[in-house]
Amino acid sequence: MTRIKRINYLVENGEKIDYHYNTYRYQRRLIIDKINEFVYHNTYSDQSLAAEMVDLMYWEHTKE
Repeated sequence: MTRIKRINYLVENGEKIDYHYNTYRYQRRLIIDKINEFVYHNTYSDQSLAAEMVDLMYWEHTKE
């Protein structure tokens, strides 16, 4: 499952996630701005942490 699908699933289930895309000539990059009032910057380390947080939150919502 792609990260944007995970984000959309989490938003539908009540989480507050703000994101946008940086659009370049041949590609688009997903930038996560905020997850539940915690702000992430457009740096590699912050975006890696945000991606891990999205994956963890998705896992918590879907585990049985």
